[in-house]
Order: sequence, then C-alpha cells, then structure tokens
Amino acid sequence: NLKFIRIQNLLRLMFVSFLFVIPFSEAFSQLSRIQIGETCPDVRLSLVNFKTDQATIADFRGKLLILDFWATWCAPCVSMIPVTDSLQKEFKNKIQILPVTTQNALTVTTFLNSIKSYKNILMPSVINDKSLAALFPHTIIPHYVWLDENSKVIAITGAEQLTAEAIRNFLNKKGAVLPVKEDKFK
Repeated sequence: NLKFIRIQNLLRLMFVSFLFVIPFSEAFSQLSRIQIGETCPDVRLSLVNFKTDQATIADFRGKLLILDFWATWCAPCVSMIPVTDSLQKEFKNKIQILPVTTQNALTVTTFLNSIKSYKNILMPSVINDKSLAALFPHTIIPHYVWLDENSKVIAITGAEQLTAEAIRNFLNKKGAVLPVKEDKFK
C-alpha cells in the first residue's frame, strides 16, 4: 500500500511538473532575437525608481521607448546618464528612456547614490534583466533599442545616435534612418 501511494505521488508530481515545463519552455523559445521592424514581446520587467516594482513593455506603449542597456562598471554608459536624463526631461511624456541592466537593485542604487551629481537623477531602471538581453543580444554597451508607440523596433544604435534631433525626427515621423549598431558575436 505504501509503495502504491509513493508511485501515485510520483506520477502526480511528474504530471504537475509536465504542466509547468511546457509553458516555461515555450515562453523561452519565444525569446529569440528581435530585429528592426519586428514587435517586441510584452515581457515582464523588474524596476527601480518606478511607480511599481514590476511592469511590462506594454506599460510604455503610446510613446517612443528607448531601451538603454548599461552597467555600473561601463564608463561610457555612466557618462551617458546625464545625457539620457536631459533628453527625458526635454521630451517629457513623449518618450521613455529606460535603462536596462542585469545588475541588482542594491548595486544600481548604491552606485548612483555614490555619485553626487547623479543623486537627483531618478529615471526608472530595469534591473536583474535576462529577457530583454536575450531579445536584443549585444556585446558592447551602451546599446540602445528604439521602440515606437506600438512596441515595434525602429532602430538599434550606439550612443552617438542618441540625440535630440534623432528623437525629434522619430516623433515627427520624418522617417529618420539611423545606422544600425552591429555587435560581433563569436
């Protein structure tokens, strides 16, 4: 009897595991590289300096969304923080520049708080990211992915292309074409 109960429990556990594994593997199989012209999936994001600690890409629809892949150890990324903050303030609710890092909240907030001139910069930031990095693989940061108001990828650029003029051109639908940042993968 005890052996039969153990086998029954094992079969139940296998069945329940099967129910969770299939959707989980399907979700990850959908996280394949997104190209210009394709729509970014509505992935869940963990955030700091935002009205909630979780959001999705859809929460930023209706405005130009610029994903800013960065890290605290990347000097060019850190030097862009005041630039992105100024652009965000200039264009207000028409755009959202969203820094994205694989680092955790403590690392990010401690780092930003350690730089006196950055203490008043409280842009929302994605932390502990794995999904967006899988969708938009890169080897060099900063790395910028531009999404239109419907979450369609309209540009993938380096820091040089992140300018007020380029943002204005996209907002005014002038068909701006920016050079594509192409990282070399081994």
